[in-house]
Amino acid sequence: MAKQYKVKRYHKIYTSRTRSTSHVVVKIICCVFAVCALGFVGWSVYGPISDFLSGVDFTSPGEEDLQPVINADVLPPSQSEPEPEPEPISVLPQVKAIYFPVSMLTNEEAVNEIIEQIAAMPSINAIMFDLKDASGNISYQSSLELVAQAQAQVENAFDLEALCKKLTDNGIVPIGRINAFRDPVAASRIPDAGVKYMNSEILWLDNAQENGGKPWLNPYSDLAQAYITDIACESISLGVEAIVLDNVSFPTGYGQEFATYGNTAAESTRSDILASFLDKIEEQILQQGGEMAVYISGVAALGVNNTFYGSNPLALSNTNVILDVQPAQFGDVFALENFTLTGPILTPYETVDGLLKFLQPDLTGKDITAMIQGYTTNQVLTNNKIYTYEDIVSQVEALSANGVDNYILYSPNGSYPAFAG
Repeated sequence: MAKQYKVKRYHKIYTSRTRSTSHVVVKIICCVFAVCALGFVGWSVYGPISDFLSGVDFTSPGEEDLQPVINADVLPPSQSEPEPEPEPISVLPQVKAIYFPVSMLTNEEAVNEIIEQIAAMPSINAIMFDLKDASGNISYQSSLELVAQAQAQVENAFDLEALCKKLTDNGIVPIGRINAFRDPVAASRIPDAGVKYMNSEILWLDNAQENGGKPWLNPYSDLAQAYITDIACESISLGVEAIVLDNVSFPTGYGQEFATYGNTAAESTRSDILASFLDKIEEQILQQGGEMAVYISGVAALGVNNTFYGSNPLALSNTNVILDVQPAQFGDVFALENFTLTGPILTPYETVDGLLKFLQPDLTGKDITAMIQGYTTNQVLTNNKIYTYEDIVSQVEALSANGVDNYILYSPNGSYPAFAG
C-alpha cells in the first residue's frame, strides 16, 4: 500500500491594531530595511542580467553537464583525480570452488572442519552445496509458502543464513545448487505444476511406477517457474552469493510421447520457454544482488540430449556456464560422428583438453567455470583407475591450456584425494 502523506495547510492570521507613535517608528525602520533588501536583490541579479545582455547562455544544464569540474592544479596530489566508481564484482568468473554434500554442513563442528580443510587449499575460495536436490528436497530452513505446501523441507534442515555468514567471514564464497525441473516432490504436491499424462489430471512419470518412475515439474507452468525462482531469491537474501541451476530441461526417461504440458505449450517451443525462464530468473537473482550460472554436462554440450532442451543447451544459457568436463561421464568409450574419446578416465588431461577444443566455437562469449573430477567413479568400467592428486592437477592444467581458469572440484560424497591447486 502506498504511503499516505498528510497535506499541511498554512493560514495567515490578520489582526487590527490602533496606530501609535511606536507604530510610526516601526514603519520607518521597515522602510529602511526594504531599501536595503532591494539593494541586495539588485546586486544578486546583476550578474545573470549582464550575462543575458552579453549573449551568454545560462540555461539549465543537461544531465551530462551536471558532472563536477575539478581543477587538478589546486588539489592535493591524493585528490588530483576523482576515484572511479567500483565495478560490480562478478562472483562466478573469479571462483575456484569445491563441492560438499549437505550431510557435511548440518553441524557447526563439521563446517569448522571443512573451513580448516579449505584453509590448506590456498586457491580454493568457494563452496558449492545443494539447496534443492534432484529428489526435490529443500535442505535449508525456508519460510516460503510453496515449500511448506510441497512439504519439501527436510527434517534436519540447516540455518542457511548462519552457514553463509560463517563461510563469508572466513573468506569463502557460498554457492548454492538448485535442481530446477527435476523435482518429484513439488510436482506431486503443488497442483498444476507437474507434467501430466496425456492431458489428464494424472501425473506423467519418467518410468513405470514399479520401476521407480518419478514426476517432473512442467517448464511451461508459471507456478513451477515461480517455485524455483522463489527458492533462488530467498537463498540469495540469506547470504548465498551465486546460484547454480541444474536440470533446466524437459523430462528425461521413458514414455516421452505420453507427456503433455498444458494449453500454452503450443505457443512457445521448448528452447524458447527455457530461455525465457533463464532470463526471468536471472533478472530476479541479479536484483537480489546475486549471480546465476547454468550447469551443462559435457555430453549435453556435445548435442546428445538436445531433445530435452529444444536445442543445444549452450545456445539457451546466459553468460555464466558451469561446464562439466569430468572424464567419468563419458564411460569407457565415447564416440560421435566427429568426436571420439577412448579410455577418457585414464587420460584426464587429454579428455578435458579435447572436449574444450571441440566445443570452443560454442563457448565464445561465455564465462566458463568447469566442473572437474575429484573422485574415483564406482562405475563398472574396463578403463577405470583410482583418481589421485595428479589426475586433478592434470585437469586443471588442461583448463588453463584452453583459457579456463575457474573450476568446481567435485566429489559426490565430499571426499577428495588431496589438495588441487
